[in-house]
Amino acid sequence: MLDQKFKRLKGCRAPAPGRWVKNLSSRIFTEAESGVLSKGLNFNVQGGVKNEEFLAATEVDINLMTCSDDEKQDARIRIVGALGRKKNRHDLTMEEVKPLAGLRGNRSIFILSSDKGRTTVVLNKEDYERKATTLLHDRNTYEVVPYDPTSKL
Repeated sequence: MLDQKFKRLKGCRAPAPGRWVKNLSSRIFTEAESGVLSKGLNFNVQGGVKNEEFLAATEVDINLMTCSDDEKQDARIRIVGALGRKKNRHDLTMEEVKPLAGLRGNRSIFILSSDKGRTTVVLNKEDYERKATTLLHDRNTYEVVPYDPTSKL
């Protein structure tokens, strides 16, 4: 069932970058950068879970199983075998890795998700900090507390 769904989704085209990226910064993005940003902030760029993490989590679950030690060992052997056959894949193409590195290294912009929808918003760092400072200094909305309330929360 999942294989059929995956085959259907595999043929889908990516959405147009202009629809999913709102650039409010002064920076002009290349087509490759816009393409990476249009994937959204929840896009997995790491390429999946590391085998060690997966095996550690699986071992905990196997120990909780209510079956014989032989069946537990058989499950371990199957899982290790399946991981050995798994190809290391990355969710980004080589053409997308370089623009992503450039975006990560740019300290003059903030890349955020919008409050509503799936849009990625890009702001100049100075504009973002100025707006945040203005909001925090609004004494009609916020008040200064003379102590740290964190421990009570």
